[in-house]
Amino acid sequence: MWYDSSVGVFDAHGKIVWKDARYEINEKRRSGGDVVGSNGVVDENENRPVVPPGLTFDPDLEQYTTAGLINSKKLVEDWGQWQFQDLKEKSRPMDDFFAKANDRDISGEDFPADAWQIDPDYLSGFIEEGIHLVSRAKKAIHAEYGYTADNQKESQEVFGIELVDFTKVEKPPSAFLRRGRGLSGSGWLTIEAMESLKRRLLHAMMTNDQFTIVLAGHSSAAGHGNHFLQSYIMQAHHVLEPIFYRLGMKLVTKNIAQGGLGTTQTALGSRDIYGSEIDVLIWDTHMTEPDDHSIELFMRQALLGGNRSPVLLGGNWSVLKMLHDKVGAHVGDIGTDKTKITTTTGEVQGKSLPFAVQFLNCEATVKALCNNDKNRYRSTCWIPRNDFTPERKQAGFVGGRASWHPGFREHKLQGRRIAYIIIEALAAALNDWKMETNSGRVPLSSNFWHMNDVYEGIRTKIETIEDSYCEEKFFFMKRICKIGLNGRSEWTPRNDPMRTSIRSLMFPDADGYIPNVGKDVVYDPPDVEIPTLLVPEGEIDVRAILSSGISKRQTIQMPKERLHLSKQQKDFSHSTIKPGNGTYLYDHKSGLCDGTWSSWCERDKSTSCLLSGHNDARGGILFDPFSGWIVLNLDEVKRGIILVKLDLMKINNPRTSHMAPIKIWNVHGGRHLHDLQSFENSVGRTPLLEDRIFVNEWSSRGVGSRRRLRVILPPDMGTFRDPSCALEYSIDGNITKLNKDSIIDLGQNIQRVVTIYPLLDDETFESRRNVEVALRIVDCDVQYGATYRLTHVYWA
Repeated sequence: MWYDSSVGVFDAHGKIVWKDARYEINEKRRSGGDVVGSNGVVDENENRPVVPPGLTFDPDLEQYTTAGLINSKKLVEDWGQWQFQDLKEKSRPMDDFFAKANDRDISGEDFPADAWQIDPDYLSGFIEEGIHLVSRAKKAIHAEYGYTADNQKESQEVFGIELVDFTKVEKPPSAFLRRGRGLSGSGWLTIEAMESLKRRLLHAMMTNDQFTIVLAGHSSAAGHGNHFLQSYIMQAHHVLEPIFYRLGMKLVTKNIAQGGLGTTQTALGSRDIYGSEIDVLIWDTHMTEPDDHSIELFMRQALLGGNRSPVLLGGNWSVLKMLHDKVGAHVGDIGTDKTKITTTTGEVQGKSLPFAVQFLNCEATVKALCNNDKNRYRSTCWIPRNDFTPERKQAGFVGGRASWHPGFREHKLQGRRIAYIIIEALAAALNDWKMETNSGRVPLSSNFWHMNDVYEGIRTKIETIEDSYCEEKFFFMKRICKIGLNGRSEWTPRNDPMRTSIRSLMFPDADGYIPNVGKDVVYDPPDVEIPTLLVPEGEIDVRAILSSGISKRQTIQMPKERLHLSKQQKDFSHSTIKPGNGTYLYDHKSGLCDGTWSSWCERDKSTSCLLSGHNDARGGILFDPFSGWIVLNLDEVKRGIILVKLDLMKINNPRTSHMAPIKIWNVHGGRHLHDLQSFENSVGRTPLLEDRIFVNEWSSRGVGSRRRLRVILPPDMGTFRDPSCALEYSIDGNITKLNKDSIIDLGQNIQRVVTIYPLLDDETFESRRNVEVALRIVDCDVQYGATYRLTHVYWA
């Protein structure tokens, strides 16, 4: 099960098993009905629903939590609090009147008479309170790192933002040449990128829309070695979310980073897998993907594929500069320099510093203090709770403590810098809005907040841009660089994972079979309070400061959320090819793995660190010569492009293991050996551990007689296939058969462990229709060396 604060609790199949009372309240308000939900009685004074056992309702954040709202008298005295209320709340329109316009860009005359956006009294109070809130946020972040009004220069060196005029800059300053080496402050933005952030934020405030930040990266960005919630993008979310809540926006933040990988396999399906409503997209795969070609593909697909063309942060200067100059992209990068942070000179002195600063920047003579795991990491795998005890022994801490993985303080600093960029843009946006309102220009002119023309202008220019780095990499299908692709995958995390799975495209077999995760989460959200995620007593708690205030938020017309539940509505009788029943979903995490703060991923009985929270895994659909056809329905193919990503696996398919005779491959003689003694006689030694895998032995007596058997690995699994095997694929019933050499010729290795196979590249394709695609392996009777994993499907 998992918990979504806007709806309720879902089971593993996406069925709502407990509805949040506020969900029903909102539904009934939209229909003009009674506001008392069926799950609980609403407190008329506080508008606070009764909550499920063991949880407390936090009215400021509209979330259920295990901790109460921090709103102490001293906190308010020291920092102030949110005080604005809408005195005309009951008379405000509740319908979403923005929905009729593209990108919610309605004109000034389309605001209803009672809308808050045209109420000068409301605006003056709301905007002024918002300005105080973002000012409080900046001061709180400074204080967290030991800075006050007396040392503003030092705080500016750590958190300041440099605005760059690309019309006057041809070469990057030395500090920009290598991210992480000297890039100071919170980073840099082009002047246009800062203006774009302001406009996006004003748009989200005016329309009560969501604002989405997505991170794409490798293991360091994913936060390996730390709790998922300690990763830097989640730390940015942690402090930004209460600000966005107060200002009438919904902040959505997603960490779609995946360990050991670049972004190309996901970028090809950016529109679906990262999401189509992204405002800020961060690239952070310097270690695994430093080339301009991959970075440009990532950025082009993001700008082309979605409903919004996001601000792009991160990447090589050459690509950022080119996209700014050629298509008007809004670009920048995030600071990572730690040398301006207060220096730790010794263990006792280090512990006397503010908690966020301790052991973050060590003097050369005491570097070991900063690299010590005890100071660098802070995690735990289990906290006892009353309703569940794990069967499996839990580890002592979250795994992944590699030397190149940042610790929790580095992640926190990076997250604060991202938050600071957004907060600075918010401050500028609110000040502009205040000036317009004070001058009597109400509602705010569309020149400040409409976005549709901005998005369309960027997309149009990309479609006509001359060939560049991207076309060099994708020489075999250059159109990929100028057409936004659809994508489905079984890798996680991914946006809206039920809708974006390959299984959502699959036709079931005659018995209704479609591969499933096969693992259920073992306890319900939320987790109990995790001490390693909390700010120690007496330290600055930025989120608590920003959450303080009265419980009412401003009146909103938030667009109704669309839920994509796991429903298979396809009927195999409509398929021209009969689907097989031998496919298997391999290595997919349990639960909801969408990369958000509220993701509930890998909480199953096989997990040795239930509180880790990490989402990344390389799942896929296994198929072999005994699986039959995988049959997929691709919606609205318009441009004649279909590609798949396939991996040749060193494993056997559990779904078909009882069907295949076991064969042991002799690495020297090239023939099958049927027992380990034959191997020893032939090779002259006992098999080594790396020679072996476990599979199920086939028996003519049936599935029930299976036992475990060691089998020798063949050599060079990256290219090995049984020479008699063939791969068939079908496009709308037209079958193409590929032998080993043809498969190798068709495959395009575009990055480490990323090989894609173009199944359709037809520039004359004119119709806009659904296309049926099918895959199978034929002409051999072995699994090992003939088992593929289908991980991604792309089309346009």
